[in-house]
Amino acid sequence: MLIIVTGCATGSSFVKHGYNFAALDRVAVVEVTGANNNRAAQNEVADLFAMELLKRGYDVIERTQVEKILQEQEFQTSGATSALDPVEMGRILNVDAIVIANVSELGEHISMTAKMTDVETGSLLWIGEGTGKVTSGAGTLAGALIGAGAGAAIGHQVKVGTGTTVGAIGGGLAGGIAGHTLEPTLARALRKVVRKVARGMPSKPTP
Repeated sequence: MLIIVTGCATGSSFVKHGYNFAALDRVAVVEVTGANNNRAAQNEVADLFAMELLKRGYDVIERTQVEKILQEQEFQTSGATSALDPVEMGRILNVDAIVIANVSELGEHISMTAKMTDVETGSLLWIGEGTGKVTSGAGTLAGALIGAGAGAAIGHQVKVGTGTTVGAIGGGLAGGIAGHTLEPTLARALRKVVRKVARGMPSKPTP
């Protein structure tokens, strides 16, 4: 077990003892769940883990390619891949291991886990967890996320009068902002947490 404490982010991880990581070549980050269903945050986390894998010597399948392959196989990349058998996932993507992350808390506080699974055996090779804080701009972020939900509720509940239009437009705008952009301070915080989660991720041994 490895525990990392630095600044406003902490993390710990576990690695399967005795596993030959030199046997791993191609790895894919197949899914990021949670993150309040914020697609921008999910994509950011996926890209950050792909970067960590590359730094450790693995051949990483580009996320858009993963999505394309899964779509061709009629699988959705959000909410469905975690239910697939890792062996089947490996066959579909032609990889040796897959990485799945979950952002259970996203706001002023961030909490996430990630795991790497051998697709041939289905065994868990590495799992890490980390937490962090958004030190500034949290109010803006929380407002955007809450406003999206509130606007959507207003748009559904108010059926007559000007309030319907205001609720629908406000909800749509807020939802668009929360779903497609990433507040800069949140992006920086996510980078810190991912680095802490991945600190104990094993590197591929060099020949």
